[in-house]
Amino acid sequence: MQKNFSLTQKMQIPQQASYSNATFDNNEIEKLSKSYEIHNGELVKNFLKKNKGLLEYINAITPLINNYFPKYKKCLTFCEDPEFHELDDITIYINSFKSSFEEDWKKLDELERELFYIAGFSTIIKGLVCLDLWFK
Repeated sequence: MQKNFSLTQKMQIPQQASYSNATFDNNEIEKLSKSYEIHNGELVKNFLKKNKGLLEYINAITPLINNYFPKYKKCLTFCEDPEFHELDDITIYINSFKSSFEEDWKKLDELERELFYIAGFSTIIKGLVCLDLWFK
């Protein structure tokens, strides 16, 4: 008997992708720093090592983020929950301006909807990355 099955196609829960062959190259932080300002570099590196497939997901979504916010600076950091380590994540902050507040929130909402449907990554991996705007 298969769990998570529905006769309605929209209600089907996608199978989780497997990342057992994924490896972490120590130069990956340097590659990420070309797209993002990295904060807490050692913590980011450890979190990426611990969560196979996360680095590949970040690399996959970076062009989409750049498409929505091409001229904005972006910061990537590790966010640790003090009580529940299951809630730790990588947060990507997009540096915005107060003058474009409404427009940027709409763009961020569209981007997050697009990322929700990106194929090839598990919901677990997708849940380890948060996007937010950071206003100057």
